[in-house]
Amino acid sequence: ASGHLNPSLPVARALVAMGHRVHYLCREQMRAAIEDTGAEFHLDTEVETELYDGREPDIFGAQGSLQREYGLEGDGVMQLRSKLR
Repeated sequence: ASGHLNPSLPVARALVAMGHRVHYLCREQMRAAIEDTGAEFHLDTEVETELYDGREPDIFGAQGSLQREYGLEGDGVMQLRSKLR
């Protein structure tokens, strides 16, 4: 979500300006904002393929798929995350 990512962009820009390599693993819709800082963008669905193979490629679709696969349809997000670790 942009609200989680946006605060880090000035930090990324500053680190890149100092010569550091900065990488983000994120969704496609954030590519332009990330690349504008000079950081390297990596698409999560291409890097974390084990999370998306055979599942809907958006985060909510993948979460729903995992809930169905593991019989956790009634669990909330926090419960789901703790059980799938």
